[in-house]
Amino acid sequence: LIIGEIIIDQYIFCEALGKSGKEPILALRDLETQEYLGGVLAIARHLNEFCEEVSILSFLGENREYESFIEDKIEGNIKLNLLTKSKSPTIVKRRFVDNIDRKKILGVYSINDNFLTEDEENTFLSSIDMLSDQHDLVIVSDYGHGIITSKIAEYISNIDKFVSLNAQVNAANIGTHNIRKYRDIDSLIINANELRHEMRQRDGNLKDLAIKIKGMMNAKFITVTQGKDGAFLIDNEKNEVKSPG
Repeated sequence: LIIGEIIIDQYIFCEALGKSGKEPILALRDLETQEYLGGVLAIARHLNEFCEEVSILSFLGENREYESFIEDKIEGNIKLNLLTKSKSPTIVKRRFVDNIDRKKILGVYSINDNFLTEDEENTFLSSIDMLSDQHDLVIVSDYGHGIITSKIAEYISNIDKFVSLNAQVNAANIGTHNIRKYRDIDSLIINANELRHEMRQRDGNLKDLAIKIKGMMNAKFITVTQGKDGAFLIDNEKNEVKSPG
């Protein structure tokens, strides 16, 4: 069971025309638009490669935009449990990309970060309760866009199943997103930069920081990803496993 935000990743490939004649802005000509299933949908598709059954619990926007697109693109053995968030769009993250060097120029997000209403929160809790009983593993990917409130996080922390958590810092939530609203997580997965941000430590040994936040959250395992430098995992005995070794 995967819990978290559905995100539609949209890439608009452009040709740079030059500076606007009347304003200090870059003028672009759009050439092609590509759309992909992102957020928890992307995670589910990766897991689909080696799991017999995968379920998603997430939210669409008030008008359930992209529902048909998602249903058409998602694999048949991935079960969709899609709730509705009022006064919100389905999350779309648009990136304008230079068609020559494939570098991103600008990001524009369609999003409403407001928290769920009390009724939506209660429906979400009931769905988590029902679905978690039917699964062996619960994966939470919290992008910080308002659906996982402190109450939801506390409930997830007490689920009697193996819970793996990834809570991401991004442009929309930096400075407000707090991974420490969770407790007693079995497996915490965090990027090195996110770890430094969470611990308010620009410098310092990553392993020491990982052990510290692991203790603060009472997590059994922590994995810190480091981009091209690989990743390392620390278990309950503070043993470290590196990849690559």
